[in-house]
Amino acid sequence: LLVVILGLSAFIEYIITVKYRLLLQADQKLYIAARINAEGSILNALAIIVLIKLGATIVLVQLIASGMYLYRLLGLVYWIKKIYPQLDKYAEPDFNAISNRWHAFQYQLPDIIISYTPIIIIAAFCGYANASIYAVYNTIFAALSMIVGTFSVALAPTFGNIMAQENKQFLEQNFRMYD
Repeated sequence: LLVVILGLSAFIEYIITVKYRLLLQADQKLYIAARINAEGSILNALAIIVLIKLGATIVLVQLIASGMYLYRLLGLVYWIKKIYPQLDKYAEPDFNAISNRWHAFQYQLPDIIISYTPIIIIAAFCGYANASIYAVYNTIFAALSMIVGTFSVALAPTFGNIMAQENKQFLEQNFRMYD
């Protein structure tokens, strides 16, 4: 059951939401996705802490944590509909314009492998109990990492604009401050 829950989380995050994130990134509105991710991460961390304090089972804790991926998906869908009401997701695709459409998947595939290989190895060689413990700690660590990563992702378009203006001194000054 735990493996199914983790697989569902990965499917929602990497297969379904990626198209919305890429649209926002192309329009330099990735801060919306970053905000939704931050909110989801905070809610996720709080829910996990409360459930662990209440003595909930590992399956319930991971199920609630996976529910936060659904929160992110619904949040992205809401904002995409609000920002792009003219968007027709049933329009016929122009396959010539999107001939490299699998590149996004190819870039996400290593992240999926890196993220989920440890739990498979731990389950295979150390048992499911240790894999469950790892999954809980990894979920908390991933939530904290996502909060920190949100700031990096949100600032990327700003640095891109500064680079496009070829203002090297201003870029170095701001990057040092960010770093």
